[in-house]
Amino acid sequence: MATAFKIVQSNPSGPGRKYVQLKDAEVHKAFIVEKHQAGFRQQQIVDALQAERGVTLETHRLKRFLDKWGLSCEALTKKRKLHIQQCIRTRINDDKIRHSVRFKRSKRQLNQDEIAYIMGLSPKQFKNIKPSPGGIIIETPTPATQENEDLESSPTITKDNLMNIDEFETEDTALETEIGAGVLADEYPMEPMLEGSFQKEKRFVHRNQDTPNYRLASSSKEESDTIDVLEKVSWFSGPSSRRDEEQGIASVDQDSHSASQRDDEAPPLRDHASSDLNEPDDSSSESNESEIISWGTPFNRYALFCEEELQYELLFWKKKAQEFVEIVAKEAESNNISLEKAEELVTEQIQQVELNDPLPYQVCMVLLNGSTADFSPSELAFGPEISAWIENNFFSIRTRYMMLAPMARNSMEWILDSYLVHIPRIIREYGGRHFFTAYSLYQAGVLLAVLSYDFGPVVCALQTIAIEIFYEIGMGTHSIVIEMIRSGNDAFVDDVKPNPSVDKSRAKIQQACLQKYGKTHPRTLLVFSELALRTFVVNKKVRDGSLIACGVFYTIENSPQTSLEYDQMLLYTSLNFLAFVFQRCRKYKLATMALERALSLTHGKPTFFRLSGLGIVYSKQGEYAKSLKAHFTALHQAMLFNGLEHESIGAYIGCITDVMDKRGPIIYTTLGSSFESTFKILDGIKKTKSLFFRRLWEAWEKGGVDHDKLQLEYSDILAQNFTHQQRASTPDLQSYMYFQGLEDWVHLQGASVPSDDRIWHFDDMDE
Repeated sequence: MATAFKIVQSNPSGPGRKYVQLKDAEVHKAFIVEKHQAGFRQQQIVDALQAERGVTLETHRLKRFLDKWGLSCEALTKKRKLHIQQCIRTRINDDKIRHSVRFKRSKRQLNQDEIAYIMGLSPKQFKNIKPSPGGIIIETPTPATQENEDLESSPTITKDNLMNIDEFETEDTALETEIGAGVLADEYPMEPMLEGSFQKEKRFVHRNQDTPNYRLASSSKEESDTIDVLEKVSWFSGPSSRRDEEQGIASVDQDSHSASQRDDEAPPLRDHASSDLNEPDDSSSESNESEIISWGTPFNRYALFCEEELQYELLFWKKKAQEFVEIVAKEAESNNISLEKAEELVTEQIQQVELNDPLPYQVCMVLLNGSTADFSPSELAFGPEISAWIENNFFSIRTRYMMLAPMARNSMEWILDSYLVHIPRIIREYGGRHFFTAYSLYQAGVLLAVLSYDFGPVVCALQTIAIEIFYEIGMGTHSIVIEMIRSGNDAFVDDVKPNPSVDKSRAKIQQACLQKYGKTHPRTLLVFSELALRTFVVNKKVRDGSLIACGVFYTIENSPQTSLEYDQMLLYTSLNFLAFVFQRCRKYKLATMALERALSLTHGKPTFFRLSGLGIVYSKQGEYAKSLKAHFTALHQAMLFNGLEHESIGAYIGCITDVMDKRGPIIYTTLGSSFESTFKILDGIKKTKSLFFRRLWEAWEKGGVDHDKLQLEYSDILAQNFTHQQRASTPDLQSYMYFQGLEDWVHLQGASVPSDDRIWHFDDMDE
């Protein structure tokens, strides 16, 4: 049987469809490239081709053209970001250090900053998102060899890709081959201390011959006033402000390492800042490349790589010490007083200008002597344990650091590179009773507290040791110690157990502040407020903590007010500590008084977190109107400070709805404008369909905010009681005041009110 074919012929009158073949794409290349570079989306380019040139092109063909011309840039969608995050976390759990992420189609490879940003994203950003590979390839990169490459094209080794070298998987890496062959030493100019080692990215701008030397005003100009010099001394400026002083600090010639050092030990810290800090140290010795090669662990190589950051910090403190010593000497000579008296006067003047204390004169002299005193092995009892813990956990610390948000990572970088990685060397060189040892332990605790709550016990131990050292060198009441206590990192960790050594070190600081300043000074009040908090939270002694808190609060209430900003900051922290204890003890009245006093010391600064706490305390006492007012103020401050998209906005609205649910149906007259402005803001950012918006709207409706309905109901009530024109008895005063207020409210709303010449009748309202 013959097979029948049905011939379908298209309508000849209809327009033909012009499909663009790959070979004909060059005709429209200029048009497509122009639209693509102008920021048009692919669908918009397809529509433009159809409208302007009558060419029908499908989206997948356009992608092929863009790939062919090298213009394709695959987007990092949320599905791809979630896939990358999950895969890298799995690789980290499998002890895989290096990660390479690239697109399969466009060959685009993500850099380390992009990977770190993806790893720092919150899980809430991937709500209801399913991971999708989407052409993503995640693998372990192969270290590039340079045997057949030009040396000029070889990449610079930085501390980031240094830590990516997987020393836990293989020992025969291309990096060790390059160092052993002397490739890096021949190619890149080195600092004397780093010769034969890794080339660093220069974070600090060193001086050249055209830059003027950094001199002290007190030593170069006799006519300079002491207060002018004090204003130029910036004690304990933060890491960002320190970096701003780079142009004002002279560079230090770094000496080479001695060839007699042990292979498994970093060389001791050189004293690069002598008593004359403007004179470079001329002593030097030749370095041996075999020493550098023998440092096989990533921790030791990272420490060597960050040598310049450490030397910068040492020089920073020694220059500050020299400035203070010269100012004290000038003050003593000009006023013909002792050095002790001059130190007190200069310290008071600096405290009025700055928010922190200068180093004590005796500590400054120790820093300037340049030689460490002999110390017994018993002073280093904590040294091996701390050093071993840091070296063994450095990979975990570095990994958590890279997972921080970019802004937080930049703010913590100087602590990691300048202090934490050098703690074993600082302990070996300076011993257990030196300022550098205590300060490095303090900064390490700050970094670990930011990285993870898992480091809570370690942070507590580091802070305790640092406080003990500061106390022994005469800095028990210094602002550094006060700041450590004020931060309270370990006091709020739930799993911190009572520790007698911690209580003993705190008791020394409390006694020192009490003897030096008296019981009404803000520093004394702070350390005893922290004692109340620690007694209640950590030691679980509810009665003792409550009694201490009440005594400290009574002292604050009966102490004279201070005008110094630093003292007000200490009082603010003390009152918050006390309010926390009072709230846990259910002494809400005292908690309210403490928080209200604390908020009066903020001087207009954002305090939305404390305002929300005050709203909770108000709610506990049944003062719902004050509670809602505090919560709304906190909400609006949080919107201005954190932005409308911040995740905390929903939490503040949740506090508002909780109070509204407790209060029950009520007419919100004084807060009506706050509700309306909040609804407008949420409507402006398209949050009307969100859960917290619906909760707020439902609570608003429960509160009886339908004014039209209320006007009709109240008008009917008033009309019913104005119907009778004759009444023998006079209405009672309570009913009269009630209906008079009801009539005034209806009148203010613009509704009709019965005539005033009618006689009241309350028979229907008697109960």
